[in-house]
Parts: sequence; C-alpha cells; structure tokens
Amino acid sequence: METNIQEVKFCDYEEEIISLRKKVWNYSEKYVAEKYFKNKFVDRFEDHSLHWIIKLNDRVIASCRLSIHYDTKSIPDHKYIEKQILDRLLIPVGSLNRLVIDPEWHGQGFGKLLDQVRFDKCKSLHCRSIIGITHGRRCHQLMNYGFTRLTFLKDFTDINTVSGEEMPSLFYKIIE
Repeated sequence: METNIQEVKFCDYEEEIISLRKKVWNYSEKYVAEKYFKNKFVDRFEDHSLHWIIKLNDRVIASCRLSIHYDTKSIPDHKYIEKQILDRLLIPVGSLNRLVIDPEWHGQGFGKLLDQVRFDKCKSLHCRSIIGITHGRRCHQLMNYGFTRLTFLKDFTDINTVSGEEMPSLFYKIIE
C-alpha cells in the first residue's frame, strides 16, 4: 500500500475532515471531546492553518493541522495554559493540532508520517519551537520525539473520571 500524504486547503476537504474528526473523537476520545471541544469539530484556526490528509481509495483516512503563531495570544486553547508557561515559549511557534486517524487504520504509522511532515514544515518556516496539547498514548509519542511536558492544562481538574496521562497536557520542543 502506497501512502500518499497531501497538503490541502481545509475548504477543499472540510466535509471529509470534519466527518473523520467526529468518527475518531466519538470513538476513542468522547470525554475529552465533550469537555474540551464541546462537539466543536471546527474552530477559527482552520482557514489560516496548514492541513494534510492521507487518502485511501478516495477516502480520507487521516488528517492533521499545523498552525504557526507569532504571539502567544493567538495559540489555540491558550486560555487553558498559565501565563508564565506561555511567556516561556520561543516564538514563532508551530502548534500541532487535530491529528486524527480512522480507527480502522491505527497502528500503520500514519501518525508518525503526519508528524514528520509537520516537523519539517516548522523547520522550513523558521519556527523556533513546537507545541502540542494532547493526552493518553499520544503523550508518550511526543516524548519519544523529544518533547517535554510543560504542564497539565488548567480547567481540566474538574473531570472526575480522568487522571494521570489522560489529563490533557501541553508539550513543548525547541527546534534546533
């Protein structure tokens, strides 16, 4: 199977990307989707971000987003991050967002491929650092890439059923 990663405009694949996000978040991340995304599968960053997809048989089976920020107030979900943490970030910063892979295709290495594309794009755009907000197994993936957990996100401590690695966290890596 040949993997074809395409950089796309969100507006050209909006329906397919949103459908995939809904499927993935309702499959494996329902509690975070309800609390964190509040069933908001699209946000104000979509049209100003870079997007990639992987298609198989004319169906989008994976997608991701990268947004570049020149100030911390423009970072997605910055309201969940304490100011002293935001003030430490090296700008411009690339923000890894919305990586989703169809559950039928988990374990095929698509996440690693999409991450590498975004890391390479951050370097080519002269970002000084990269951030990602995530939870669960994804935390270990980012740490394996050399990211450091800076903090658990504030305002998530009220989720009674979530603790430890399941708590959304901010991860950070300086680009060398």
